[in-house]
Amino acid sequence: MNSITNCLKMTTTAVTTTTRPPLLTLPLEIRMDIYKHLLLYQRRKPSSRQVKPKTQQKKEQKEQLIHPAILLTCTQTHDEAYPVLYGDNIFMADPVLLIAHPRLDSWFAPVITVGDGDSFDYLCARIRRWRLHIRLDTHAPWSSTALSSAFSEADSLIIYVSLGLAAFMGGVGADVLRRFEGVRGLRRASIVGCPPGFEGYVSWLVKAMRSPVGAEIKDYECADEAERNRLSGWASKGCIVSEV
Repeated sequence: MNSITNCLKMTTTAVTTTTRPPLLTLPLEIRMDIYKHLLLYQRRKPSSRQVKPKTQQKKEQKEQLIHPAILLTCTQTHDEAYPVLYGDNIFMADPVLLIAHPRLDSWFAPVITVGDGDSFDYLCARIRRWRLHIRLDTHAPWSSTALSSAFSEADSLIIYVSLGLAAFMGGVGADVLRRFEGVRGLRRASIVGCPPGFEGYVSWLVKAMRSPVGAEIKDYECADEAERNRLSGWASKGCIVSEV
């Protein structure tokens, strides 16, 4: 009888006593380091233009995986790790739809889409770092208003520029970059890959995008006619280009 009573007491104790997961017994600073190790995507820069076998590509992609399942362990872990996953990673914006299909890299599926309703607005508001790949040899597929709405007040925006085929046909212009002139409130902004002769305009544009929301910025003034022609690029030469 005593043994049965003891077993019942042990069962009751096991049910009523809540044991904290070992992870939550660690100091917050250590937990944050663990979350960063599991959730921050380390984008690998290509070391060469050599095409690698698919098996090697899959192996490298597997090594770059993150582990968001940690968010499902408990409410406290979710609340602590959530800002790391969505706030500290740099998400790739879609070259046409912008923030409608955010993903960590081109081979990742979008983390959310506009079809997800309220969840989409909730998540996008928590993604603070973006990168966008654009081409200067095409007409911009988005408006200045769309760019301003998507990226203003973000923590960072990196714009990677591709010159495209038009660079071999007499040059490219800054028409696509001019669509970003309405973006404001960025903490950090950078534009990578612009052709020679764009330095002055790019420096002005970065400062404009980092200006406070609502700030009126004086239009960029070209230093001379040569710079004006460079920024006009193919637009002044009448080259025919295709839409994205």
